[in-house]
Amino acid sequence: MNNTATGRPKQFLVDLAQAMRITAEAERRATIDQCQVNAKAYVEHLQSQTNGESTSLQQAAVADISTLRSRSKARMDKTRQETEERISRRYELLEQELQEYAAAIDSEIERVQDQIRAFEAALARSFEQLIETSDPSEFTYLAEHMPEPPPFAEPDSAALVQEYRLHREQAVPSEAEAGSRPEG
Repeated sequence: MNNTATGRPKQFLVDLAQAMRITAEAERRATIDQCQVNAKAYVEHLQSQTNGESTSLQQAAVADISTLRSRSKARMDKTRQETEERISRRYELLEQELQEYAAAIDSEIERVQDQIRAFEAALARSFEQLIETSDPSEFTYLAEHMPEPPPFAEPDSAALVQEYRLHREQAVPSEAEAGSRPEG
């Protein structure tokens, strides 16, 4: 009795363990199959989203590139406009400089003509004195002390313009003061 009684529960346990292993193996296979189904569905979902996301990324990149080009064009237009304004201001400054230079040259010519007139007047007085004298020693003295012609050196254009500006600035307040004086 002991053999059968002890044999049966052992066989039952063996059968039970076998059934549990079969059930566990079936569950393992079902779990793996379900995992593969879930993974396949997830991969398909990723792939379908990838196509949509790729399109979205490409559209965003195209929009960014368009914005970059627009900004770059705007900066180039602004730079071009600033350059044109600077060039225009430089031409205006050139015109002013040319006018100042021409006025400085005219002023220098006038100054030279004044020097020549002054020299000619001094020379005429000296010759009058020479002609009127009859004393040879006085004649020699007057001849030795005759006025020298004014020296004319190579003009310094920058100095001429600077001197012209200085005279012009000094003349402007005088003219302004003359205009603001009450007439009497």
